[in-house]
Amino acid sequence: MLFGLLSFAPLAPALRSVTAQTRQPVIVFAVSGESGAGNMDAIAVVSGRQFRPPYREENKPAETAFAQKYFATGKTYRLIFGGGGAGTVTVKKWSEGCNNIHSEVDLAGGPQLGGQVRALATNSDSLGKRASSRRAPSAEERAAVMKLVRTIYRQRRTPANLLNSIKVTNLTATDIDGDSKPEFVGSFMLTTRGRASGGGEGPINFERDLFLIAKGTAASVRGDFVKFQAY
Repeated sequence: MLFGLLSFAPLAPALRSVTAQTRQPVIVFAVSGESGAGNMDAIAVVSGRQFRPPYREENKPAETAFAQKYFATGKTYRLIFGGGGAGTVTVKKWSEGCNNIHSEVDLAGGPQLGGQVRALATNSDSLGKRASSRRAPSAEERAAVMKLVRTIYRQRRTPANLLNSIKVTNLTATDIDGDSKPEFVGSFMLTTRGRASGGGEGPINFERDLFLIAKGTAASVRGDFVKFQAY
């Protein structure tokens, strides 16, 4: 979920202009990379300010029709990173997965993708036209966000002795609402394990996950969107 938000959330003001593109559906793709190889999956069709699935999953005729149209060899799409244009992707070929379809792509321009660093692509001429705003937080910003994160965990009845075990899955600064001020988007997790019968750590028996969008400066960061799950 995080990579989609980081790349797509800054595009929100541009969604109003998508309705003018009535000649073809506006498709948004997720782009990932590892060891120089790029992969792309369709995630949504944009209709006005609404999103719908690009095709019916586990429906082979629908998947094949979509792939032949949008994953045809040589098809080129705009690459978006941090809400702004960052290069292009060109389809090499497509294949079927367990219950979905995927395409292999060549990337030109844009960031080095891998791990949690991913991007979006689109056939739209209006989405992601402003400058990319995604960056790593400064040391001061990161410290302020982590202080807020520990406060949120503590308020959700997390024992104090576990707070230093919170792990950062991803933390990025980006301008979501276009006001030239950064928001901090991050995901965090904390797991506790039982004891194995033969000694040592056993399997995970409790997990606390947090997805956070925070606003403000390093001196006064506050939570703007907080989704906390304990299970």
